[in-house]
Formats: sequence, C-alpha cells, structure tokens
Amino acid sequence: MQYLKVSVGLFALFLSACSSVSLDPNRFATQAADANRDESRIERALRQLCDQGQAEFCEKEARILLENGKAELAVVASARGCQKGRNTACALQGDILLAEGKIPQAAQVLTSACESKTALDGVACPGAGEAAFLASDLQKAMRLWKRGCSLGNLVSCYYEGKAHRLANRVDASFSPLKRACDGGILGSCSE
Repeated sequence: MQYLKVSVGLFALFLSACSSVSLDPNRFATQAADANRDESRIERALRQLCDQGQAEFCEKEARILLENGKAELAVVASARGCQKGRNTACALQGDILLAEGKIPQAAQVLTSACESKTALDGVACPGAGEAAFLASDLQKAMRLWKRGCSLGNLVSCYYEGKAHRLANRVDASFSPLKRACDGGILGSCSE
C-alpha cells in the first residue's frame, strides 16, 4: 500500500511538472530571447576580462563566439589572446583561419605558435604542418610535425608517421605512429 502511495505521489509530481510554465510553448520564444541575452552578457564579461590583460579569457571568449556561430569575431578574440602571449589562443586563431581556407594567414599564425619558445605542448603544430602541406611545402610540414611530436603532441606524431609512410619511409614511420597509437590516436594504430 505504501508503494502505491509513493507511485501515485510521483505520478502527480510528474503531471504538475508537465503543466509548468517552463514547458509552456507560448514561452519558448521568450526563453530563447533570454538565452541570447545571457550569451551576450557572457561574451561581454569575457571581453572585459580580456581587456584587463587576462589572455585566457580572450581565448574563452573566442571559443564561446565560435560555438555561437560568430567565427569572424572568434578570430579577433583569439588574436587578442595570442598577442598577449597565450599559445593556445594562437592555435585556435590559426585553426579557425585554416578552416576558413585562409592558408597563408593560418600558416603564419600557426607556424609562429608552433615554433614559439612558449610552445610547451605543440598544440599549434598539427595545424601548422597542415597549413604548410596545403601550401605544398612538404619539408616545412614535416619539420613542424616533428617539432610537435617532440613536444608531446600525439596528433603531430600521427601526421609525421603518416607522411613518412606515404613516402615509403616505413622505418621512419614506425616510431611516431607507435607513439601516437600508444597515446590513443586510433588512426595511427591502423597505419
């Protein structure tokens, strides 16, 4: 009997939730407008923190802008973080430019970030190598991927190994591909 009372109580709670204002179809447009205002407030708050010299917030602003479909503004925000010395912001800026097909600009930003003394994890190196590859500079692409791999970036290891394999340098391909595979880059395991 007690089980039945609990079940009836839960069912009543479920029904009351269904008639909630938050599920009212007439309110969806208002709620969407509220969400957009909240996005704008978040973007503004991050921009203000970026303006105060906190480069990590420039990058966060860029990521939020990118998620909200504002790629051009994301490039600007990530460039601000890059100029303040945040290497991951440089990588983000370059990756956005690369995705937009702006190869020369992407190559410049990503190569600088990959070769920077502050590049501790090689995060910009896969994109830098890809930009060089797309610009038909295979030697530069290989150099950038090797640098990224030496900094511990497993995607760079994968690209380095794959480039060696495609050039029939199987012996040279094994070490970077194994490193990437051991690190969980599944495509390198099948190479």
